[in-house]
Amino acid sequence: MTATSSYHLIDDVVIAQNTDEIEALERFRYSVYVQEQGKQVEGADHGQSRLRLPSDDEATHYYLRDESRILGYARGHFGVFPEHLQGPLQLHRFDRFCARDVLFYSSQLMVAPQTRNLAVMRALTGGQYRDGRRRGIRAWLFHCQADLAPIYLRAGLHRYGPDFNLPHVGRQSPFIGICEDVDWFRACKSYFYPLTQEYENRDDFLLAFRNEFTPERKL
Repeated sequence: MTATSSYHLIDDVVIAQNTDEIEALERFRYSVYVQEQGKQVEGADHGQSRLRLPSDDEATHYYLRDESRILGYARGHFGVFPEHLQGPLQLHRFDRFCARDVLFYSSQLMVAPQTRNLAVMRALTGGQYRDGRRRGIRAWLFHCQADLAPIYLRAGLHRYGPDFNLPHVGRQSPFIGICEDVDWFRACKSYFYPLTQEYENRDDFLLAFRNEFTPERKL
C-alpha cells in the first residue's frame, strides 16, 4: 500500500473505550508477543491467552481492525514514562525546555502477521499523531529495535541518542517525532506531512530541541 492509502486508513484507527475491547487487545498482544515471537513477557496469562501489563490502566489503546480481526495495535501515554526508560530516553534534557505533559510516549506497536505491512503501522502512528495534536502534544518518544530504525528515519522521525539494551527485547534505538516538524516531513515526503496541515504549527519546540540535542547538525 502507498502512503496515500495509509493516510486514509488513519480515519479507521479506534481508541478502545470498554472492557470488551481491552480484552480483545490483550489477546491480540498475547498472540503476537508470546505465541508468535516467543517472548517471555511479565503479565502473560497463558491460561486465558492474554497479555496485560501493569501500566495498561493509565494508557490509551489504539487499534485498527477489519470486519473479522484486529490488524494492529499501539499504546500511548501522555506525559508519563516508565521509570526504567528515564535515562535511556534522556528525559532530564527535555525537562530543560518543556513540561512532560507536552510529550507522548508510544509503545507496544504491533501488526498482525497476516497483514504485516507499513500501511497498518503508518495508520496507527498517524492515529496517535492526530490524538496527540488534539491534546496539545508537541512531540512523541519511542524506542524500536535498532534494525527497524531505517523505517522510522524514512518517515521523518529522528534518532536522538545512543542505542541501549532492554531485557527480553534487545538493542533499542531512541526516537522522537516532532509534531510540528513540517518542513522536514515535507522534504521526506512523509505520511505525517498531510497531518501537520490539519493544525496550526509553530517552531518553538523544534528550535529548543535542536538547541539541546543537535546543535552541531541540522535536523
